[in-house]
Amino acid sequence: MTPRYPGAFWRPDDGNRGGDGDLGRLPDVGTLHEAVSPNPTSVFGWVQSAKACHAYNGRRGYMEQYADFDRHVEGVADGNEHCITFESYDGLKPESEPSYHEVQTDDPAIYGTSANTGRWDPGQCERAADFIAWCEVVLGSIKAVEIPDSRPGQSGWAPHRWGIAPWRVPGGEVWTRHDGKPCPGDLRVNQIPGIVARAQQ
Repeated sequence: MTPRYPGAFWRPDDGNRGGDGDLGRLPDVGTLHEAVSPNPTSVFGWVQSAKACHAYNGRRGYMEQYADFDRHVEGVADGNEHCITFESYDGLKPESEPSYHEVQTDDPAIYGTSANTGRWDPGQCERAADFIAWCEVVLGSIKAVEIPDSRPGQSGWAPHRWGIAPWRVPGGEVWTRHDGKPCPGDLRVNQIPGIVARAQQ
């Protein structure tokens, strides 16, 4: 069992503890996602059914942790055995909801009306930076740096889309079976250098 991040509420999935067993190693990569969820604080129900992530960075940096970081979750396909899956609130509605195509009303100036028009809010950025710093200092297995792609053998942080076509480079791990998924969107990807720089501080 790895240490639990003290800035998150511990909310384990009691049915499967967030995955299918221990990885047998510490993670060496952290992947940053957006959850396509209208829930500003939690994706606990989704995690119970889908074993989808280790933690969720909610609105204004409210964070929940669902699984220990050495547990297997189903968040990044070929990277599941060595990656942390760090989901985040984006204010968007799943396509399955009848109101999916309606304009967002939850502060669209920040969260946008699509994956590519939204940003992480300031609290989410600060929470992500703190978590990235904690992973380097406490877990000791993920460096507080960006990595440029999903090729194995690196240590650091990357947007989920680095493992998704068309952004995945030759030799990179496949991090989803859904090609073209902009996770996270363009503006959030552009925030990552600043988040990592803050973590290094």
